[in-house]
Amino acid sequence: MLVSVVVLAVIATGPAPASGVVQCLQSVVKMDLCLSFLVGNTETPSEECCSATQDLDKVAAGSSKDKKALCECLYQSFHPLPLNYEYAKKLPSLCNLSVNFPPFTPHDECNKTLIVG
Repeated sequence: MLVSVVVLAVIATGPAPASGVVQCLQSVVKMDLCLSFLVGNTETPSEECCSATQDLDKVAAGSSKDKKALCECLYQSFHPLPLNYEYAKKLPSLCNLSVNFPPFTPHDECNKTLIVG
């Protein structure tokens, strides 16, 4: 619960919502369902988490602009949190996501070819 409050506080002071299909606040609210997994409190993501990330995966598949906007939103919102990056790397395979979904990494990789291309 405390992590959710922190995420909402980061959103309030963080990036403005992205234009187009990607809405930052809505994306962060969806990813909030994965926080227990992303911070290492659970060993597997919940069904709700996977459903939410699959929705975001479809948005990221829309265009390189949407991919980059989603990546920047999630990076800005979740980077300050104590994420378990080993768990985060497993999220795409555990939730059957495509390569379009932006990775959670300790560094901003939103401008890399993998994300934008």
